[in-house]
Amino acid sequence: MRPLALRWASQFRPRPPFRLASRAYAADFAQVEELGRDTSASRTPEQTAQARFWTDHDLRQWNDGLLRLAAERGLGLLQTARMLAMAHVAGGDAMIACFDAKYHYWFWRPFQAIPLADTDGNPATLADPSWLPLGSTPNFPEYPSAHACHSGAVVRALQSFFGTDRVPFSLDSRITHATRQYERLHDVVDDVDAARVLVGFHFFNSDRQG
Repeated sequence: MRPLALRWASQFRPRPPFRLASRAYAADFAQVEELGRDTSASRTPEQTAQARFWTDHDLRQWNDGLLRLAAERGLGLLQTARMLAMAHVAGGDAMIACFDAKYHYWFWRPFQAIPLADTDGNPATLADPSWLPLGSTPNFPEYPSAHACHSGAVVRALQSFFGTDRVPFSLDSRITHATRQYERLHDVVDDVDAARVLVGFHFFNSDRQG
């Protein structure tokens, strides 16, 4: 798709994912192997709820949250329209750029990487053919995280609109029937980054780069 505001889809393409033989990859591998497993004994009930919260459709979550934010801040019609336009143009371009990167790098998901770890050339990673993620993994390449790309872009647009990161904000999930409250806009990004590891979909570096 042609971007709305970016000059081209690869304008902000992130650097490559960690090399499979690197220590950094092994550390991310160990983290998601332990915390993202469907039967993980290390993941707390609160973390499981956090992981499942973000398996709802994030575009729906964000749009509902933005409309609620406009009402709470007393924004008029033009201000609301401008805020929504900034957020959705940024979010839309972020998704275009994110999928450009995903299909450029074609990096594997944890549900592939962990059972096949004996093929990655890294002695610090061990294959576990029985490993499964907490959630059903989306059917497209891993790097970078689309949820992180989208949420990071929307948050940056909102920071620009309000002129500050100190904006109390809430999002809900129809998966967990819960609402999460955030004191700062960027707290949403941190929440997403952690959640995508906890659900077993991503290596943490993919979230940070997204």
